[in-house]
Amino acid sequence: MTKFSSKNNYLPTLNFGFTLLELLVTMMITGILMMYAVPAFTNSIAGFQMSSNISGLTGALNLARNEAIARNVRVTMAPSIGTTFDHGITVFIDENNNATKDSNEEILHLFPSTGGSGHYTSSPGSVTYLPRGFVLNRAIFQLCDSRTNEWGRMVAISLSGGIRTKYSRCA
Repeated sequence: MTKFSSKNNYLPTLNFGFTLLELLVTMMITGILMMYAVPAFTNSIAGFQMSSNISGLTGALNLARNEAIARNVRVTMAPSIGTTFDHGITVFIDENNNATKDSNEEILHLFPSTGGSGHYTSSPGSVTYLPRGFVLNRAIFQLCDSRTNEWGRMVAISLSGGIRTKYSRCA
């Protein structure tokens, strides 16, 4: 019978893990990739927020038009607070035709603010739908976010009450 001595009995050891050099190289490559990925991800999020805000605005306009037709009354969409739509949108039945929410007028829906992710400019300050779905005046809304010299979104309402959206340059 043959005996193996401890000197000749070499069993290979398996190394599980990474060396410090491998970890440093991996961290450096990850850092370089993140340097390019984070700004692109931030721009994507800003674009998604803008799309969400435009969807909310067109939803408020569609609700106002549909309710005006269904109830056979004037329905107005106006800013919730002040004169800018940044703080939210109120859709209400405009009983006295003054395009301003009075205490006795029924609120149909309150839409939340843009959450600081954008700024609306509008002309005129509110939109009133007539019982047949037409509007009193053409209206244009533009939504721009905090990125400068970027593309924003514009929503135009025709006299027939139709809604059209398109990209527009923010100043």
